[in-house]
Amino acid sequence: MGDDGHCQQIAPERDIRCDVHEECRAQAAKAVRQAAVMRATASHIGQRAWRSFGRMNSDGPNPLRINSTHRLNHQPPGMEAVDIDTHGHMRFSYDEIAGYDETSQNVDPDDVDRLLGFMDDAGLDQMWVSGMMGETFNSEEYQSDVEALVAKYGGKEELEHMRDTLILEASRMSIPDGQDEPRLVPFVAGFFLESERTPEYVCDRLAEGFAGIGELIVHGHTGNTDGTNDILQQVYQAAAQYGVPVLVHWDIGGVEYDEDFCGSDESCDCDEESFLDYARIRRQENLAELIAVIEANPETIFILAHCGAGPGGWSDDPCDGSQLGNPSQLDAVTSGEYGAALESLALDYENIWFDVSGIPGEIEEVQSIIFSMIERRSDRFLFGYDTDDEALQRTLASNIIQEHQGLLSELDNLGIRDEVMSANPTYIAMQRTTSTDGPCEVGEDDVDDLGWVPWGPVPLQWFDRFDDANKLEPFGPDDFIMSTW
Repeated sequence: MGDDGHCQQIAPERDIRCDVHEECRAQAAKAVRQAAVMRATASHIGQRAWRSFGRMNSDGPNPLRINSTHRLNHQPPGMEAVDIDTHGHMRFSYDEIAGYDETSQNVDPDDVDRLLGFMDDAGLDQMWVSGMMGETFNSEEYQSDVEALVAKYGGKEELEHMRDTLILEASRMSIPDGQDEPRLVPFVAGFFLESERTPEYVCDRLAEGFAGIGELIVHGHTGNTDGTNDILQQVYQAAAQYGVPVLVHWDIGGVEYDEDFCGSDESCDCDEESFLDYARIRRQENLAELIAVIEANPETIFILAHCGAGPGGWSDDPCDGSQLGNPSQLDAVTSGEYGAALESLALDYENIWFDVSGIPGEIEEVQSIIFSMIERRSDRFLFGYDTDDEALQRTLASNIIQEHQGLLSELDNLGIRDEVMSANPTYIAMQRTTSTDGPCEVGEDDVDDLGWVPWGPVPLQWFDRFDDANKLEPFGPDDFIMSTW
């Protein structure tokens, strides 16, 4: 492996790069994921992806073990599968937060059970989840009560933090009997994107065992935050320090009606042409901002939620509610703007990934662009149902699964379902590490380099397995060793 164009291993614990040819680097990256599938598929779920979850200090207890009064007994739907949903949520009720007691169980076990039951029906081994406030927090009936909670916890930020406290508890409850890892893998998201207290809070949560950050609503859902602000830059750097992904909701294919367009006057003139002019500027600004963040944080793994497609096409009237899917999205699609943006991100940057959660609700033109890019860069895409326990109370699990059947069938037809649902998220999980290089205070004794640490069968010298035609050679039975931990 040298100047002849074959791939060269430069930093095995973090990355694989190529001396000369871009095609070679892409092929090596794909080899990584193929190897990950083989490892994970051959291994017991207790030894595979996220084996290092919560294991920040090898001599200390696993923070995910808990003496719970309710231990859910869901077992993985099949040892042959390693399917991971990378975009899920769990909503917590007013009562769960108001009555929180650190000495007892607070999360309703039925809610956890409901989400795990959905996973069983969908054939999922794991789901990456973030905590959200339940619908009661948005109702007028509870507004005065919510204000009381703010006072109880000492501020609005402290109330937001409760989302993470409860999602960690739910994660612990999802550990199957006799296993070490949770099926609900917690991401930290209960913080304000522009608060000076946020970086330290995120560092503390990552040290506690959270396995990712997000979903961060930077641009979308009527949110419009400067994604390059100093606070978020420190959050991105903390993610790199711990080797965990950052899931961002960052619309580049469509934007919503928001106060930046009409101000606080909801009855303002929402003429479609004036909105589209505004939307074009916003889309371009959002994309430029995202690229700036990606380039400034090359060691951070970013996941672009919903492929950045923006709001779905639920309304033809730009003044009908807050969702403005068709006017903005169709303009981005027909102009070629969204396709070009997605192509640039997928082909030019190696530290951004794309989840296809919510895609069945998008218009056909958007789906076509996304699937075209999946065919070209299947090693950069992930899958998620983007559901939660409250949604499963309103909608049958079978209906949610059926909505996504066409998408999953298409992945099968392309021969990349295992790559998107198994190998790619497993590869991201393999990047888990802890270092002293970053904004978080990590002592030398706490450094735990988990990148490329085996949790199952590990192919030996997989990076050498390219024949003269640059094709990955198959692995044989002698190319594996078994992990001892």
